[in-house]
Formats: sequence, structure tokens, C-alpha cells
Amino acid sequence: MNIYKIRQLLEKSRSPIFTANDIAKIANLKRTYAPVYVKRMIQKGLLKRIAKGLYALEEDYYAIASNIMSNSYISFNSALYFYKIINQVPYSIQVVVPKRIRRKIEGIEFIPIPKDKIFGFESVVYGKYVIRIAKKEKAVVDMIYKYKSIDKELLGALDKDLLSVYAKKMGMTAYKRLKKIMRDKND
Repeated sequence: MNIYKIRQLLEKSRSPIFTANDIAKIANLKRTYAPVYVKRMIQKGLLKRIAKGLYALEEDYYAIASNIMSNSYISFNSALYFYKIINQVPYSIQVVVPKRIRRKIEGIEFIPIPKDKIFGFESVVYGKYVIRIAKKEKAVVDMIYKYKSIDKELLGALDKDLLSVYAKKMGMTAYKRLKKIMRDKND
């Protein structure tokens, strides 16, 4: 099978990232041949290496970040920028993950949060892909939970009731921090 045909098959799969094993399955290749095809595709610019053993058709960091691991989602400033709540372009795409990840991927920051606090995200069509991204209010609550504070001006564009629901679900500490921020904003 030629590398251009493999590229077409990968595009049809609708996934932004692949391992050599994924490519072998999609293209119906022997697993031992897949690395050879991957190397050729990279040399021809048909595939990009984004980390050891991980490849993408294009460098779309929102799509890549959201699909690195199941049960992860884009949050924090990256989600707020996506929703046009903030104007500053994030330095990296911030992804909430249920466990610490040692893998480093340029342009993506993995932020571990306990499994029971992973909720409040939705699947959104983004170009050719579907990404998982925090709802606006959950992105703010994630920031309060992890960093203890936020810019009070962010609260103006958000549903206060939903903020409270998410903060309570994150735990009493996050809920108390949110209430304090909301009180301070009104002063």
C-alpha cells in the first residue's frame, strides 16, 4: 500500500492523533511494517511526529490536546480563549487529565485533577474533529480549584448558578473560594 493511500485512510478515521499500531490497524498493515510507513510519511510531510510514538496529520493543538487521552478535556485559559471570554492567547493548550502524565508535548500542558472532579465538559465540533472542552463555568471553577484565584472580571459573562453548582461539586474549598471572589466582585 502506498503512503498517500494510508494518509487518505487516516483522514477518513476522523482522529487527529495516531500511534504506529493505530496506523497498522487502519491501513490493514502488519504491525512490524507500520514504523517503516510512518517514517516515510514523516519524510514526505504527510504525518507529523508530536511526541515519541504519537503522530498527527496536522498540528492542530486543540484537536490533539483533546484527544490525547480519554476522559480528558481542554480547560482553564485555553477554554476561555476558545469561547472568546479572554483575548490573550494561551501559551499552551491546558488539558485536564485524571492522572499525571509524564509525556511532554510541545504546546500542550497536562493538569492532573482527581477523577471525581472531571465533569462539566462537552463535545464540540472543531474543524474536522470533535474536541472535549470544559463549559465556560467549569473552566473558571477548575482555575479556582487549582490556582485558588481568578480575575474577578471573568464572572460577568458567566451563569452564577451554574458556577455555584460546579464549585459545590468540586468540594467545599472551591465553593468557599468562589463565594469569596463573588463577594469581592460586588464590593
